[in-house]
This record gives sequence, structure tokens and C-alpha cells, in this order.
Amino acid sequence: MPLSFRALTCRGGADLCFDNPAAGQVRLRVFDGAGRLIRADCLTLAAGRQTVDFLAPASGVYIAVLEAAGKTASARFAAVR
Repeated sequence: MPLSFRALTCRGGADLCFDNPAAGQVRLRVFDGAGRLIRADCLTLAAGRQTVDFLAPASGVYIAVLEAAGKTASARFAAVR
């Protein structure tokens, strides 16, 4: 089953929503449009629907990369500050 991941843009950032297939470690990284790492988290989460808030440091395009249960997914989004 593919990893379901999406970014819902909100003012100043995004809600990063995903279905965690199994309880355990989730790695989340957010990069800016130039490829610089902006945020890196290693979270322990339950299985099921999860949401992580991201507050962008500046307006621009961002790419979020999620790794969970041996699968990787990405989502691209824009933030307006």
C-alpha cells in the first residue's frame, strides 16, 4: 500500500497530513525551493491519520518528505507569510 501524504496550505505554512500505516518512527524533512533543509523531525506516532503543523520561515515553495514503515512519500506546497 502506498504512503498517503499531502500538504494543506494554510496562512504562513501547511498542515502535513498522512496515514501512518503502522505505529512507530516517522521521519519528516522539509526543504525550501533551493533544496536547503528547513526542518527535520523523527517522531514516534500511532498508526492512523496524523497531522503535523509546519510554520514556514518565509513565503515560498517547500517540499516535505515523509518516511514511515519503510516507504517514502513527498508533497510540494507554497506558503505565504
